[in-house]
Amino acid sequence: MGADEMKIIKVEAQCRLLNEMQHFYHQVLGLELLDKTEHSFCVQIGSTALYFERTDETLPSSYHFAINIPENQIADSLEFVRKQVNPIQEDGQTIIHFEDWNAHSFYFLDPDGNILECIARHNLSNASNEKFSISSYINISEVGVPVRDVRAAVETMKTELGINYWLEQSDTFTPVGDEEGLIILVKEGRQWFMSDVIAAPLPTKIHIDDAQGSVITYSSQNEIKIITKHT
Repeated sequence: MGADEMKIIKVEAQCRLLNEMQHFYHQVLGLELLDKTEHSFCVQIGSTALYFERTDETLPSSYHFAINIPENQIADSLEFVRKQVNPIQEDGQTIIHFEDWNAHSFYFLDPDGNILECIARHNLSNASNEKFSISSYINISEVGVPVRDVRAAVETMKTELGINYWLEQSDTFTPVGDEEGLIILVKEGRQWFMSDVIAAPLPTKIHIDDAQGSVITYSSQNEIKIITKHT
């Protein structure tokens, strides 16, 4: 199986509530504001830039992003985030243990209803003795991408980028990449974990740090285009 290392350096998404979203990411979460215009803003999450552009169209679903944190600081990060937002609970549980992934996570929502996840991946050697802060966020390590045909999308990524699936593969859920950067391919209509959100296509661009300067593009319009390369 195996996969070449994949780092997500920038994610471009759309939002409805531009002012509320900018306030949330910059003022509430405290992330560095890289840029803002009348129609967009961009914040820094570790080594990843997260860009939102305002749209007047009704978005059919919500985005899912996961943020890598030091593998030994899931409790510290939850305490830190709890000062700003209310994490999602399910059956009284806030921190979720993914035994197969050797990871712990918790989830919360932004003003547009996007599902954010902080994840401590114990396979990674990134433990920290520093007090948890904004600078503890390492990078965006997951972006959810709903598709019509998961296995076909996996094959496209393998062919176009040389990146294979990670750990598990099915017709409804397959992570592609590695623990530094994963595209979470799910079948349209699947419910996102820890939410009642049904996965549907959303306009997205995912910039990958590779020799080709690849950009994974994804659209809610007609046919979904998964991969393009920019050299």
